[in-house]
Amino acid sequence: MAFQELIAKYKELVRKDGNTGELYKWRCIKHFQDNINIDAPDFHMMLKNALRKRANLLYYISSSFILEAAEQYPDDIRQMFRCLYDEEVDLKTRIQDFYLSSNNILPKLKDVDDKSKHQQDERTISFYLALRYPEKYPLYMYVIYIFMLQCFPNEKRKKAGERFLHFNEIGLKFSDLIDKDTELQSLVINTLDKSCFKGRQAMMIFQDILWRCHQESDTSKKMKDKEENNFILVSPPSNTKTYFNKKRTYNGMEIDWPQKQSAAKLLGDAGEKFVIEREKKEMEKNGLKDKAELVSPVKDGCGYDVLSFDKNGNEIFIEVKTTKGNIDEPFCMSINEKKFLEDHPKNYFLYRLHKFQYNPRSAKCYILSAEDFMNKTELNATNFEVSIIN
Repeated sequence: MAFQELIAKYKELVRKDGNTGELYKWRCIKHFQDNINIDAPDFHMMLKNALRKRANLLYYISSSFILEAAEQYPDDIRQMFRCLYDEEVDLKTRIQDFYLSSNNILPKLKDVDDKSKHQQDERTISFYLALRYPEKYPLYMYVIYIFMLQCFPNEKRKKAGERFLHFNEIGLKFSDLIDKDTELQSLVINTLDKSCFKGRQAMMIFQDILWRCHQESDTSKKMKDKEENNFILVSPPSNTKTYFNKKRTYNGMEIDWPQKQSAAKLLGDAGEKFVIEREKKEMEKNGLKDKAELVSPVKDGCGYDVLSFDKNGNEIFIEVKTTKGNIDEPFCMSINEKKFLEDHPKNYFLYRLHKFQYNPRSAKCYILSAEDFMNKTELNATNFEVSIIN
């Protein structure tokens, strides 16, 4: 596919919706550039604030590592960013050095926090580069890289660690074309408000063209169709892990609560959406198309997540618990959810999604009825309501 065809398709999409769903990327870059200061006395707090609008552009593990490392070893992380942003050094060398430096710091953090992982991979490092030099480096994702190769079959797929470099090379190749397309430039710039990055747009637009066209592509649609077969029902485990009796170390650690809560909500919402789509397909298979239209999420506080129907058309209430972890991961439940379960023993079901993946979307799922839940689970109090009595 010629790049001009992608540009034409992108223009149609931006005219249609104003690109509102993608502007957070421009806002993230503007916020970072307004707040980055490598020489800041409190480097950790500076970096935490500069990355505050990262949203889904940075893995949770990636951000947790870099912020925890910046708190404990601020001078080391300061130097890593200083070297990464040194444009006099070869790009490949800078990326490799940042990755290796992360490897060196990781064992130090593990002495304090066994769960610490760095995941400073080429996507993460490319994100740091695009934040600082958006005129030169595009935001990178593997799925967009693969789509680019499908569009330009003469380009050969590179091995891991070299794909961002290849992606960046192709972006530079088309940057002049994007710069000279005044209609394209005007369309994009007119979508940007004062909170958005407004410098040279070529590399930002290059990434956005590929991303949005990928979302509209037959490949993307086929991946979505394939997801129907990626919802795999399995039997419940005989036992799950518990962290209730684990040894307490009382070691302090950096936790970015807004980002953690955002990631948890993103995962929870994705799990619920997957269940809703699966339930609608089940209704249609059972000849209940009218009921399929009624399968829906419910408001927070109802005590469950999804209203659906059994094969006889009777209402059922579904609670969805989603994890990227294994089948033996425990899950949390609120007092409101527990009470609702107890009040609806005949038509309540808990769907436990595990091994969840976003792209292509897939998950394994076991289902517990209310009876299963009450007979086969153990509840441990991890939080308490405290009342003062005399």
